[in-house]
Amino acid sequence: MKENQQYDNAKEIVTGYIYDGDRKHSAPVRFEGDPEKMAQFIMSDRSKDKIITDSLDQTLVTTIGEFLDYCDPEIRDQLMENLIPLQAGDEEIISFPQKELYGKIGDFTIEAHIGSDNNFEYTVYTNTMSVYDDGIIDNDNGLDSIPESLIDQIREIYEFEGETRQMAMKELQTEEAANRMKILRFDQDTIDDFLDGQVMASHEDDQMIHLPNNEQEAKISLLESELDFSIYHIIEGNYTFTDGQNMAMDSYLYVSDSIEEWSADRELLKEGIQYAYVENLDIPEYSEIGTIGVAPRDGALSRNDIGYDFSVMDERNLAEKIDEYMLRNDPLGYIESETYDGSHYDETLMSIKHDHFDELKEYFGKEENLEDNQMSGTAKEIMSDIRQYESDHAAADEFEKMNVTPTMRF
Repeated sequence: MKENQQYDNAKEIVTGYIYDGDRKHSAPVRFEGDPEKMAQFIMSDRSKDKIITDSLDQTLVTTIGEFLDYCDPEIRDQLMENLIPLQAGDEEIISFPQKELYGKIGDFTIEAHIGSDNNFEYTVYTNTMSVYDDGIIDNDNGLDSIPESLIDQIREIYEFEGETRQMAMKELQTEEAANRMKILRFDQDTIDDFLDGQVMASHEDDQMIHLPNNEQEAKISLLESELDFSIYHIIEGNYTFTDGQNMAMDSYLYVSDSIEEWSADRELLKEGIQYAYVENLDIPEYSEIGTIGVAPRDGALSRNDIGYDFSVMDERNLAEKIDEYMLRNDPLGYIESETYDGSHYDETLMSIKHDHFDELKEYFGKEENLEDNQMSGTAKEIMSDIRQYESDHAAADEFEKMNVTPTMRF
């Protein structure tokens, strides 16, 4: 053992052996010898004994099953810190040798795997999950697992900035699902509930988002374990086929584990087309995976045949953004006025629906030019949204038919 050897993020290559009942070991597995990877190797087959040796073939660790038999004193404390949470089930046991690696560098997502020539093949994705670049890094040490340092190497190649971290596929899927929920116009509370581990469901009758039942929770667990999906929402309700037949169905919206498809999935989603597992509750054998049309409805989702243009700005989103701005910028005048009873938001919404933007433009046009105003950035964003809304929607004449002229109070 080298004197003062440091094992935090160690680059020394170690070799692991797994023994069967006849004391014959498997093919040697070579990997970077940091305590986290050693712990994962020990837990890769919990029932079998293992030996880990250093680059000089000196014994570092021996185990009886998943429990330490011998451990070099210099690394024992660090190894136990990583091993105990895995034994207790507090942390995920990854497959070993590690054939795939996922990570983040700032807003960039990294996917790497060991290629057929035993080198490390990687792909870099942008924050919209489109391919930025790909390449190959030589596996000079003949490693059977992918070193975490590979992410740092990729960072140096492209001179990326930002936090660097390794992630599990499930973490990436959860992050991607949250981004898709934003496209589908879910409110932030619903997205936060999902990030906290709670999948919600849209019910056909009242379109309120609610918790799934026991059968749906069991189906989520099955789909995620067998197909490596990440389920992020359920649409309940009856569906009528073109022949007039009506059946009860639950549509499970999911993110697959195929990162290379996520960019195309997002583009489809903007048109209201989503991949889903559709469970036919009336005829279970007709359940299948495919695409369905979805549309926003009263804060939730409904299923249809044609989808929905989610790229068109929603008047409620714009009205809520203006309402939030006013609450922050002029709370006393906005909330404590004698007339405040929620009518400010209603009138804003009415003005937007009827393309009545004169007072809005005048107000935010002034704010847009206040360089020292801490809210000027938001004001500029709202002005941009107003222009985008106007370009997305034709001027409405319904308010003239109703002989109603909406007003704004600022």
